[in-house]
Amino acid sequence: MVRETTDYFQIKLGLSEGERFWLAAAATLLVGATISKQLGLIDFDIMSMRKFLLEQLRKQRNTVMEMSLNAADPEVQLTRVKNFMNSNRNWVVTDALAKQGSQPGSCVLVPDGVHYQHMREFVLRYATADKKIMVSEEKLRAWCNVQEINYRQLLKTLQEHKYCDRPRKPRALTAGTRLNSATEIVLIFDLTFLPNATLITEDYGV
Repeated sequence: MVRETTDYFQIKLGLSEGERFWLAAAATLLVGATISKQLGLIDFDIMSMRKFLLEQLRKQRNTVMEMSLNAADPEVQLTRVKNFMNSNRNWVVTDALAKQGSQPGSCVLVPDGVHYQHMREFVLRYATADKKIMVSEEKLRAWCNVQEINYRQLLKTLQEHKYCDRPRKPRALTAGTRLNSATEIVLIFDLTFLPNATLITEDYGV
């Protein structure tokens, strides 16, 4: 039973032979719980346990993969920001970033406001003339959590190498436009800094 359950986990997750120690531990737990339930000793929820063990194996694998990467390399972390941008195309694209106290309509939407009518929330703002990208920290952190990426390490690496700035005062991604969004902490990437230029293409993703 242990061998068959180990094979099940391995096939389900596509794990390698080098990860069979984890697999054997998970299989032993599941088989022991199954036998205990069949003998009437403890009424384990086998289906929930199986799901839990699969999730734990995925997390362990992602953690090891994360450790194998050079998390202190800003290019590695910048690529993750780029992946985040490509995963959600709810961008506000304007000609400029709004100055403090700017009135609605002071920033021009690119190409125009029609494209934004049905969007409920935005993840970033791209200012084409200012050549800056303003990213929602909340949305980026949430994405990192789903991807099993250490957000603190990502932010630390990018800040240390001057790839981004994190203003202390909250900003609204839609400030200066006639769109509405809540104020929040943001990260600002200057596209005139050569490595950051790879974040954007001609396709604004609007």
